[in-house]
Amino acid sequence: MALDLVIFIAWIVIVVFAIAPKRIALVDIVFLYFITVILITSTFTFLDVNLHAVTVSRSVGKSFAAIISRMIPIPLLLIISVNALRSSLQVKYKWWIGCAVLLVLTAYDWLLKWSDVIMYRNWNVLYVFVMYSLFMAVINLIAWWFVNLGRKEAQ
Repeated sequence: MALDLVIFIAWIVIVVFAIAPKRIALVDIVFLYFITVILITSTFTFLDVNLHAVTVSRSVGKSFAAIISRMIPIPLLLIISVNALRSSLQVKYKWWIGCAVLLVLTAYDWLLKWSDVIMYRNWNVLYVFVMYSLFMAVINLIAWWFVNLGRKEAQ
């Protein structure tokens, strides 16, 4: 059941990502995707193996669901937020889209916890919200750096 739910949500996120307008070049999106996957995987592995704060289920279906959630929905949602934050929209719309993505990520994390894909030692909505806010800020800074790095070399 958990694997089916994660795959369904992954397809919804892929469709939303395909429909959403993109302000970043394709090469930048691919770079950000791989950086995001590395950042998320290393963070969750550190929290699982070293701190035992987030435990991934050891069953085959649920651990595969955790891998899919780290590879598709979470990185694509973060890239959608970076595209929105780097767009030419008004500032209030950028913040609304960023907050909406944070709420979706928090609800998705709660759904993973509810379906026993991941288990937190002390789960708190604020911790998850802050964690994804930091992910979003770091990835936005990396996107800003990568886009500006290409411009400085071209000049």
